[in-house]
Amino acid sequence: LYVKLDEKQQQQQQQQQGPPSRNGHSNNNSNNNSTNNSNNHSANRVYVGNLRYETSWQQVKDHMRRAGNVDRAELLTHAASHPKLAGKSKGCAIVTYQNPREAQRAVQELHDSVLDGRPLLVRPDRED
Repeated sequence: LYVKLDEKQQQQQQQQQGPPSRNGHSNNNSNNNSTNNSNNHSANRVYVGNLRYETSWQQVKDHMRRAGNVDRAELLTHAASHPKLAGKSKGCAIVTYQNPREAQRAVQELHDSVLDGRPLLVRPDRED
């Protein structure tokens, strides 16, 4: 069942539940000390691609700290509907910075940087 919420209802729901997970699973790999609501805004986030499947969220977070303060690094994983792949990395991540300046710096400075022997694709996140 899919119910379309208007924008105001979506904002109220997000405030009550927090940001939705991109893979339907809770991911306890974030620094939840921040109380700034702007941390969930797409301007603070970057997409990181071309990761090795074995790369951990902590390795991504540590690497991306070169551009600023990272609030969260979330590996995107396969859904449970893919039994053989469920929970395994898709080889990409979403990294949330404390402010948009740091996210922009990450795109400029860390695109094509190397992590675990692979050049990373770093671009602004396109989802809200």
